[in-house]
Amino acid sequence: MTEWGLWIEHDGKGCPCVGMWVQALRTTGIIAEGIAGSQCAAKGFSPDSPASAWVWIKHPDRTSDWFIRYRIRKPRGMAILEAILADLPAPVTA
Repeated sequence: MTEWGLWIEHDGKGCPCVGMWVQALRTTGIIAEGIAGSQCAAKGFSPDSPASAWVWIKHPDRTSDWFIRYRIRKPRGMAILEAILADLPAPVTA
């Protein structure tokens, strides 16, 4: 059962998935996992602030560490539905 969507190349223009559970690949090769943007809002700054651990925008002062690719976790119901659809029998022609 697949629980992750496909990897999406990031354009460097900000967080496209605030509030979603994601895996995001940094230019350093590290994969971060969690709810995108939630930690930033709780601390009172933008998800795209250079002070954020979740830096999505290519900041001039952080030239070597931002997200280049991400994937969103599918809701459990979607993963269950995909598994059911994959197991449906082939249609029979009469």
